[in-house]
Amino acid sequence: MPRPKQPIKTQNAFGVKMNTILALKGMEGDYKALANVFGVSVPSARQWIESGRVSKDHYATLVQWSGRDLHWWFDIPAPLDHSAAESKTLALHAHPAWPFRRVSPADYERLDEYERGQVEGLVQALLIQSQAHRQAAA
Repeated sequence: MPRPKQPIKTQNAFGVKMNTILALKGMEGDYKALANVFGVSVPSARQWIESGRVSKDHYATLVQWSGRDLHWWFDIPAPLDHSAAESKTLALHAHPAWPFRRVSPADYERLDEYERGQVEGLVQALLIQSQAHRQAAA
């Protein structure tokens, strides 16, 4: 009988989050599976947990695979200080027209936080991928 895989103990915020997502996906401590998802070596995947350094080339996969946006992964804070004019402009753009034709806002609100994170992560990954396609075509 194979022994259970143990997650790497780390104090690195990115590594803790990565271990959390692995556990949620039923892949706890399985750094070989993680390496396969990202097309990297097992030592590289383990180093991500320990150091938190991931190449930008892997961001789109990270977002799509995890269902979490880059702000969640890297704790990027939202801007705090805005002039009154900036705040008004931001407020106008904060809630654009509903983007989904086949999903109502009420249905979306019934999703839990994790499920919303998956939707937002997928959309962000698609945007990154779309931008890369546009740049490659230019």
